[in-house]
Amino acid sequence: MTARRARLIIPLPFLLALLGLLAGYAARVAWLGDQDLWWDEGLAVWAVRQPLAQTTLWTAGDVHPPLYFWLLWGWVRLGGDTPFAMRYLTVALGMLTVAVSYALAQRLGGQWAGALAVWIVGMSRLMVWWSQEMRMYMLAALMSLIALNFTLRFVDTARRGLKGRPIWRNLALYALAATGAMYTIYLSAANLLLLSLIVALAGLAHVMRRCWRRAAVTLGGWFIANLAVIAAVMPWLTLAFGTMRSWSVATSTSLIFPFQLYGVLLATGISTDLDSVTWTAALAGGVLVAGMAAAFAARRPAAGFRPAWLTVALLALTLVLPPLVLYALTQPGRTLFYVPRLEARYFVPFAPYMLAGLAWAIVSIGRARRWAGAATLVAVAGLLIWSLPQYYAGRHLSGSFPSLVRTIRAHARPGDGVALISGDRYPVFLYEYDRAELSGYRPPVALIPRGDARLTPDNLESELAPLMTEFSRLWVALSDAHMQDPDGLALPWLQARRQTLFDQRFNDKRLLLLTDASIDLTITPAEAHPQFRVAAGVEQDVLGYDLPVQRGVPGMSVYQAVYVQSPGEQIAQAVWRHESGREMMPHAVALNAAPGSVARFIAELPVFSSTPAGQYELVLRRADGRAVVLPGPRIDGTRSLPALNGRTEQPAQVGPFELVGFAIEPASSILTPGTTLTVRLDWRIQQPVAQRYTFFVHLLGNAFNPATNGPMWAGQDSEPLDGGLPTTQWWAKEIIADEIRLALPDTLPAGDYQIEIGAYPTGAPERLGVSGAGADADNRRVLLRVTLHAP
Repeated sequence: MTARRARLIIPLPFLLALLGLLAGYAARVAWLGDQDLWWDEGLAVWAVRQPLAQTTLWTAGDVHPPLYFWLLWGWVRLGGDTPFAMRYLTVALGMLTVAVSYALAQRLGGQWAGALAVWIVGMSRLMVWWSQEMRMYMLAALMSLIALNFTLRFVDTARRGLKGRPIWRNLALYALAATGAMYTIYLSAANLLLLSLIVALAGLAHVMRRCWRRAAVTLGGWFIANLAVIAAVMPWLTLAFGTMRSWSVATSTSLIFPFQLYGVLLATGISTDLDSVTWTAALAGGVLVAGMAAAFAARRPAAGFRPAWLTVALLALTLVLPPLVLYALTQPGRTLFYVPRLEARYFVPFAPYMLAGLAWAIVSIGRARRWAGAATLVAVAGLLIWSLPQYYAGRHLSGSFPSLVRTIRAHARPGDGVALISGDRYPVFLYEYDRAELSGYRPPVALIPRGDARLTPDNLESELAPLMTEFSRLWVALSDAHMQDPDGLALPWLQARRQTLFDQRFNDKRLLLLTDASIDLTITPAEAHPQFRVAAGVEQDVLGYDLPVQRGVPGMSVYQAVYVQSPGEQIAQAVWRHESGREMMPHAVALNAAPGSVARFIAELPVFSSTPAGQYELVLRRADGRAVVLPGPRIDGTRSLPALNGRTEQPAQVGPFELVGFAIEPASSILTPGTTLTVRLDWRIQQPVAQRYTFFVHLLGNAFNPATNGPMWAGQDSEPLDGGLPTTQWWAKEIIADEIRLALPDTLPAGDYQIEIGAYPTGAPERLGVSGAGADADNRRVLLRVTLHAP
C-alpha cells in the first residue's frame, strides 16, 4: 500500500468519534421542543426581547454576565422564538463542547481516549440535559473546556522548551476563552483557579528540576495572561457590582452532599433521590482511581500528555475542588450578592473535564489489562444506556399557557385588562402572551402582587382596587397562585365586585373573565383568527380551530377551540373519534351567537393512564345528523387495557352499563384474613356516555366493623382502572376489564359475607338502578355469598 493510500484511510478512532458526534446530536435534538419553557427560560426570553442595550443593563443587575444573552438576542432574531429554535443555540454549544472534549481527551490519552470522550460526553445525561435548556451553563462548559485545552498546550510547549509564537499563541487563546467564560457565569472563576493550580504545579516541577527558564516562562506567561483576563473582565464587574442585588435562597447542606451530587451527576445525570443511585458515583469514581493507578504503574509512558502525574493532578483537583467551592458559595450566612441553593446546573461547567477524564481512565486501564479495560468500558456504557432514556420520559408540552393566552387574544377588546396571579410567574406567561404570531387585541397585564410581595389582608385592597377602576372587563389568569396568594384572597375579592362571565381551567392554570354586566363572548368574523383555518367553501360556518398542542400524554388535557359563525346549521354535539373509528366523550354544544357573529367553544380531551392511544378527530354534529370533522391531537404513552381471561357469566345491568361477567381470585378459599382479594368486573356499554361514574365493590359481613362504623370489612369506590379510564372514554360495545383489589384485614371475624357491586355518578351519592341476577332493592348486585368459618 502506498503512503498516499494509507493517508486516505480514516483511522478507526476518528471514525468512531464521528459516529459519536452524530449520536450526541441525535440525543440533543430528540424532543427538543416538546417541553414547556420553565421560569428561567422564560426570563431569558423576556430579557432578549428588549433592545440590546436594555438587555445588557438588565444582566448587570442579574446573577449572570451578558455573553449568553448577547448570543441569544441575535439568535432569536435570526431563528425565531419557538422553544425548538431558541434551545437549538444550546444544542450547538453542546455539540461544540463534545467536539472539544475529543481534543482534550486525545491530548491526555491518545486517539482512543478522544473517541471514547466523544461518546461519553455526547451521551451523558447531564450534558444532554443542559444542552436542551435555554441557559448559559453549556456555554460556560465550552469556554472552560477551550481554556483548559489551551492551558495544557501552553504547559506542554513550555515543558518542551519551545519559544516565541507557540507560547504566546496558546496564552492568548487561553485568555480569550477564559474571558468568555467569565462573561458567561461568575462561577467560571473557580475553573480559572483550578487551571492556575495546574500551571503552578507544572512551574513548581520546573523549579525542582532547576529549569529556571522554563519555570519563568510557565509562571510569568501565566501571570501575564491572567492579568489580561482581569483587565478584560474588570469593566463589566465595575458596572455589575454597582447594580447587582443581594438575596439568598440557600439552604444548609452537609459537606458530603455536594460530593454525592457531583458523583451521581457525572455517572447518571440524575439529581433526585441520590441515595438510591449513589452506587453509580462509586462506580465512576472507582474507574477514575483505577485509571490513575494504571497510569502511575505503567512501565513506559503512554501516548498522551506528559507527565502523567500532571494529568492525575488535573483529574484529582477537578474531582475535589468544584464540590468544595460550591459548598462554600451555597451556604446560608453570606449577605453579599446572590446566594443560591446547591443545584445540578452549577456542576455543568466542570463536568466535561471529568467525563473526558473518564475516557482517559478507561484507556489507561485497558493499556494495563485489556480485559479490565473492556470490563470498565462495558460498565460505563451500561450507565449511559441505563440513565439517558429516563431523561426523556414524560417530556411533553402541556399547552396550558398557549391555550389560555389564545383565549384571551381571541376575545379581548379595548378596555380589557389582564391580572396575572402570581405575578412573579410573568416570564413564562409573557413568553406566550407577547408572541408576534398571535393576532387580536392584547390587553395590558397587571402583575398581582407587584414585586416579590405576598397578598395579605393588609395589602389586598391596594393591589386590586386599581384594577376595578382601570378596566371594564378583567381577565384573571391564575398560575401557581399559591406562591404569592397562599390564602386565596384575590379571587374571592374580585368576584365579590364583578360577575364571572367565563371560567375555564387549562390543566393547572385557570382563566376567568370578570365584568360589570352580562355580555356574550362572540366576536366578528374580522376578529376571528384561528390557528388553523378550514378551507373556504367546505364548511362555511366552521371557520377554523386552535390546537396549540397536538400531542397528549397521561396527566394532562388537550384543548381544541373551534370558531363557528352564525347563522348556520347549528352545531349540536361534539365528540372525539379515535383513528379506529370509535367515538367517546359526547357532549352538547350550545352556541348563543347573534347573526353574523362568531362563537368560539373549547373541547377538552383529558388524557388518563389508559386513554386509548392513537390519532383523534373532533367530530361536530349538526342537528340533522351531518358532521364536520376536524383534525385533533395524538395521544401517546398510555397503558393497554387489561387482558380478558376466564370469567363467570352472570349478566346484569347497572344503569347504562352491562356487567358481562366477573372473576374472583383466589378462587379457592376466597376469604383468608390478611390477604388480598382481586375482583375483576367485565363491563360493556352500547353507546358512549357523557357522564363519569364511580363503581364500588364492598365486602359486607354480619359483624360490626369499628373501623368503618358499619358492616363493610373491605371495599373500594373508584372510577374504572383506578381512575385510568373514566366511563366517558369507553367505546361502545367494547368490554372493559376493571380489576379491584380488596385488602382483607387480619381481624376478619368468622361469619357470613357477601360481595356487592354497583355504580353512581361521580360526585353524587345516588346509586344507579340495577337489574338482572343478584340485583336487589338497594341498587346493588350481589356477586357472591360466602361463609368464613372459625379456625
